[in-house]
Amino acid sequence: MKSSSCALVALVLALILGGAYYFYSEKKTDQNKAAETNTSSSNSQSDSGASDLPVLEPEKAELLAIIDDGHGVANRIYSDNQFIHTITAQLPDLSDDKFYNGWLGQISGDKENYVNTGKLEANGSDFYLEYRDSKDVSAYKHVIVSIETTEATEPTIKVLEGNFK
Repeated sequence: MKSSSCALVALVLALILGGAYYFYSEKKTDQNKAAETNTSSSNSQSDSGASDLPVLEPEKAELLAIIDDGHGVANRIYSDNQFIHTITAQLPDLSDDKFYNGWLGQISGDKENYVNTGKLEANGSDFYLEYRDSKDVSAYKHVIVSIETTEATEPTIKVLEGNFK
């Protein structure tokens, strides 16, 4: 009886130790798999280049009043074959037959060439413009807001201006 009791105790101990070893090794395997998954997902992100892409900041230009009151900020960026230019300005309201218009200018010698970027839209007490084009007009560094009564090819009455660097 003693030998069968000892064999039974040894068997129970072997089962307990074997179960503990199995449980411990499975836990370690799960932790290793989780660590490998985290490493491979972070590697795949850097492999795809998503985290390596530079974050482009738009250029800014402060717009100052030429006549009357007003001020504003112009932004521009050229990315993915898209030129985006915005103006946000605080300007006095105009009569119904007048509107504010945005322009980008390029000075060469005595001559200035203009790109008409469109009418500024009223948004509460602010005026806003967003201009988009596939053509890169980054060489046009001079920003102008004018008062117009009709569509024009160059600014008529300049009220705000600034420059991108």
